[in-house]
Amino acid sequence: MRRTYIYLILIFSFVTGFILIQNDEYFEIMRSIELFGSTYKEIVSNYVDDVSPKNLMKRGINGMLEGLDPFSNFFDETEKGEIDLLTTGKYGGIGILIDSKGGELVVMEVMPGYAAQRQGIKVGDIILSIDDEEVTPQNINKLTFKVRGQPGSEVKLKIKRPGENKILEFHLIREEIKVQNVSLANFVDEGNGIYYIKLDRFSKRVSEEFFEKIKEAKSSGNLKGVILDLRSNPGGLLQAAIELLEFFVPKGELILFTKGRSEESKQEFYSRTTPQLGDVPLAVLIDENSASASEIVAGTIQDLDRGVIVGAKSFGKGLVQTVIPLPYGASLKLTTARYYTPSGRCIQKLDYLNQIDDVIKTKSDSTKVFFTKNKRKVYGDGGVTPDTIVKHNGKPEVLTELLNKGMFFKFVSEEILPDKNFDVNEIDRNQLIMRFIQYLEKVKFNYEPSYKKGLKELIKQIENNGNQKKLLNALKELNDQTDLNLKSEVLSHEEAVYSYLVGEIANQLKNSDLQMKALKQFDEDVKVAISLLSNKNLYNKILSIK
Repeated sequence: MRRTYIYLILIFSFVTGFILIQNDEYFEIMRSIELFGSTYKEIVSNYVDDVSPKNLMKRGINGMLEGLDPFSNFFDETEKGEIDLLTTGKYGGIGILIDSKGGELVVMEVMPGYAAQRQGIKVGDIILSIDDEEVTPQNINKLTFKVRGQPGSEVKLKIKRPGENKILEFHLIREEIKVQNVSLANFVDEGNGIYYIKLDRFSKRVSEEFFEKIKEAKSSGNLKGVILDLRSNPGGLLQAAIELLEFFVPKGELILFTKGRSEESKQEFYSRTTPQLGDVPLAVLIDENSASASEIVAGTIQDLDRGVIVGAKSFGKGLVQTVIPLPYGASLKLTTARYYTPSGRCIQKLDYLNQIDDVIKTKSDSTKVFFTKNKRKVYGDGGVTPDTIVKHNGKPEVLTELLNKGMFFKFVSEEILPDKNFDVNEIDRNQLIMRFIQYLEKVKFNYEPSYKKGLKELIKQIENNGNQKKLLNALKELNDQTDLNLKSEVLSHEEAVYSYLVGEIANQLKNSDLQMKALKQFDEDVKVAISLLSNKNLYNKILSIK
């Protein structure tokens, strides 16, 4: 009887304690909401200057989210297009891709069939203003998204076209734009039957687009290997990554599982279909900008020994976000779980937690050993480490400067595309490079190497010191002797310059054959992937296939 009595006391204490803990948490939530609401009301009502209630609330919400992780975001009703793009693969726009090049907002691509193409906007056009808001270095990133909006609404662009003095004005009606996930697909090595497919993102239509490209490749009767390029792919929908994996992974195989605080976040995902490419050798290309869904695909392929991973270590984002509808058309993209590849590893970097006090730290898998299906060792060390790492030499300063200022892009859009006599099938290497150098001289391309900057700074410091005149004169003489010769600087990196020029011409002309030729000739990751897929013994050895 006494023992039963003790048990009842223990059970009562446990339940009461649990209820108290629950009540404490509930009280803390209600207390915080009341404090936040009261503070917000006092600021809006009594602050010395007028305050925008909407902007103040948005800053408050963003402040809370900043204390969690970089991937949880709040979207108000005006940013609905961003949520639509993420969840449906569609958004309201005019059919252009724009980017910052050398401090200018430049049209990088015009999509066929949409308003921009129908009204005559061209690749290389420079956007001066959007809805009368002038483009400046300070607002250029914000204005990149201002072209988007509600389908049916109007946007006004003022454009400067290279080679023309007149400022062009366009009034365009936004329409629903379907985002393309696959940007390039073709045989990169027909002799060995190797098909290359570039995936830029994981939105809702990934499996449809991928299926169409693979159907074309299989219809040739020559498909013997696939290169899946996920480099610089930031990810997207978890479901889209699962559907892509089902093209390669045997039916019934565990693809990944997720775990979070809630029961709903704990899920296991298995391949549901017979794979269309189940026995086709596969190489997946990744780099430091491959993240999220890209890493799910690469990590799962690696864990199941379904293909070789080539390139550089990936970004390290192993978190799952859920889009939660909020009142008044707003949405919350909240991190609700971590994902784990079939071996049990989470590839999330924990760097984002280092400066955050609101989140209880989670132990990293960085030193823990996991095993693939064929017993190969892998690690959960903040990203997917390739089976074959391809080391790239750093870019010379002059190339970095040319890329940052968009000179390859501008040269092709201003000089090559308008040239009706330019033959892409017979590109003269020397002639093309000399023409590029002449263009750089014409537009007065300004470039100062770091050694020249350092030398000038040293001369300035010695002048300010007022002594060491002999050294000062020697340095000034050295500075005069090291005047930059742009032609020799470009020619000293002739191979790299030529590869960028050919790649840019191929991309702007949308010439798939030339794009494949450039990849096979100049892309080190692609060259390694081709060599692995062409060598069955080496491929099997890497994957421990017996």
